[in-house]
Amino acid sequence: MQPTFIGIAQLLIGTLLLAFGSIPGTLAFVILSGLMGGSAALLLPALGGSSIPPVNLALVFLVLRLLREADAQRPLLATALRDLAPLAVFVSYGVLIAIIGPRLFAGQIDVTPMRGQAASSYTNMMAYIYAAVPLRPTSQNMTTSIYLTGTLILAIAAHVAISNPRGRDTLVRTGAIVGLVHAGLGVLALLVKGTPADAILQLFRNGSYAMLDHSYQGFVRITGIFPEASGYGTYGLTWMVFLTECALRGIRPRLTGAAALALFAVLIASTSTTAYFGLGLYVAVLLLRMLLFPGSIRLGAMLTLAAIGLVGLLIVLGVTVGSHRFAAEIGGLIRHFTVDKGDSLSGLQRSFWARQGLDAFVATFGIGIGPGSFRSSSIATAILGSTGVIGASAFLILLVQIWQPWRRTTFEADAPDPRATGAAAAWACLILFATQSISAATPDPGADFAILAGGALALRRMRLFWRPPQFEPQPLPA
Repeated sequence: MQPTFIGIAQLLIGTLLLAFGSIPGTLAFVILSGLMGGSAALLLPALGGSSIPPVNLALVFLVLRLLREADAQRPLLATALRDLAPLAVFVSYGVLIAIIGPRLFAGQIDVTPMRGQAASSYTNMMAYIYAAVPLRPTSQNMTTSIYLTGTLILAIAAHVAISNPRGRDTLVRTGAIVGLVHAGLGVLALLVKGTPADAILQLFRNGSYAMLDHSYQGFVRITGIFPEASGYGTYGLTWMVFLTECALRGIRPRLTGAAALALFAVLIASTSTTAYFGLGLYVAVLLLRMLLFPGSIRLGAMLTLAAIGLVGLLIVLGVTVGSHRFAAEIGGLIRHFTVDKGDSLSGLQRSFWARQGLDAFVATFGIGIGPGSFRSSSIATAILGSTGVIGASAFLILLVQIWQPWRRTTFEADAPDPRATGAAAAWACLILFATQSISAATPDPGADFAILAGGALALRRMRLFWRPPQFEPQPLPA
């Protein structure tokens, strides 16, 4: 295990928080660590060159900080374990089948491994796209199991931390900071591309991931300090949905609205197919809520959304009129990363990866071959192929419990806080899962899902903020 400069900095900050900080402060440290999605805090050469991301190292300090007040946190921990029982079943079965599945079904099906060979190792591009090897145990089974376990622990820790006083406000304020910083890093990386300053940002892209820095016809894709545009877009989209929902519900609307707008603008410019899919889906969700649940979005919020859409339309029309050539190039760029994506080599490869989950589910009669056994491009088929009926059922129950469609607070605009914040986190979880269904390589929903899921379940069981009782003067006895 080798710490990087990021890991050393986190160890120092985490130690200070453990000694002098509060639980909300340590929770903010964890959330902010998620900004470094392409970074590594610890390198693990013994596990095939895997790495521990900063958010997982920060989690250690959050757990230790909660353990410092173990007696006071015990009731909250019991509640968190009850609420997150489906996730515990999903992860427990996933870890178990990751050990058994590749051995039980070894050689019976061919899969694309999580860590394949470079394209130059194959005789032609089609051989690379459809590359597969017989199923066998690999170090990625252990690595993915560790990530899954970390997701469960983070969800529990977030549930407990957000249930503490100031936990809800910490989630909202830190989420807004995350949105503004993430948007700023994306713009900064775009501006310094090809300059000496770009080397500084590259220092933060030290994780053991395939760092894809694509451009198309002279247009540089926005990646920030993430491995690729897809990861940058997914992360930004998740927090944009959460912040938008907060703003629509009147939760620090100026701060959350500004951060959501900044993320929306940078996602539009990101050229990420995943981000465009998620944005389109979320817009459709908002329109359906307006139609099916009148009054679910405040009139002022509706006017703001309409104004943003009108401004965007005017900008598009202005660009089209001002420069036909530039408008055609922009249109070609968007079409290349959206409509034409399915017929591209990348689209064919991702489709092949996604189908492997269904093949594994059928071949194992719904048992699964274990997380980390194959690379997917959809969390839905990854869950089916990796964890079978048991894991898929548990995760579906978790999603329903997070969403809670039977509650008015899920849809109404004037839901009492903190339940309104919980509903905002729930919608972010759903959009994140839907987006991961066209992009995720493993069945692990990740740190952002864990934080928001734990927060949603914690906040949605709370009542109104406590108010001091009002005592009326009693008449003196005669």
